[in-house]
Amino acid sequence: MSGLPPRLHLHKGETSLADLRVAKDVFSRFLGLMGVRDLPPGTGLLLSPCNSIHTWFMRFPIDVLFLDASWRVVRILPSMAPWRFGPLVRGARMAVEVPAGAAGRAGIAPGDRLAWEPLPRMQ
Repeated sequence: MSGLPPRLHLHKGETSLADLRVAKDVFSRFLGLMGVRDLPPGTGLLLSPCNSIHTWFMRFPIDVLFLDASWRVVRILPSMAPWRFGPLVRGARMAVEVPAGAAGRAGIAPGDRLAWEPLPRMQ
């Protein structure tokens, strides 16, 4: 289905972090997760390019992983509450938003390099 946004599977070694929707244009990055009722475990959103985020109009906390161009974790904002502005993260080229606690459960820490693989398209 060509109308589906691209999806990626993000992992650290053998540890799965999330299947991600990708927001690459200005409008989809601005909307992010606003208005979404919940973020199921094992899912997330990749914002690219991105070095700062907000959680305005969100209904739940999220973990935010800021990554550089080589997918290395620059900074993690754990359990960022709704209605907040995040800091400008120097060196970040993208941000990954996942359910609160997901980064800790996956053992992700600043300096870790994450990997991705495309998910197969549904026929």
